[in-house]
Amino acid sequence: MARDDLFTAAAARSLLASHGWQVNPGGTDTCTSPGSGSGPCGAGIPAGTKLAFNLVYNDSAPVGQEVTALAAEAKQVGISITLASSTSTWCSPGGPPCPDH
Repeated sequence: MARDDLFTAAAARSLLASHGWQVNPGGTDTCTSPGSGSGPCGAGIPAGTKLAFNLVYNDSAPVGQEVTALAAEAKQVGISITLASSTSTWCSPGGPPCPDH
């Protein structure tokens, strides 16, 4: 498989399905094969778990457009990303010290 072929909706659907996820394009994928081997959804992920998460992002340009595009592309293969913009300064491991809140 060529490198460009790794980042397609078809490749994502195939990878998810081969790892125990019921793929629901436009909906939300669900784990149907819990476990920790090479075929199951992943260690600690119980059957019935939906492939959905929240993503908080800094609303400065062009980040807003980029995460909106990411969420739309993910939805094509059943990954539900709920976006929340923020103007807060976020800290990350290895970055500058976090301000007290």
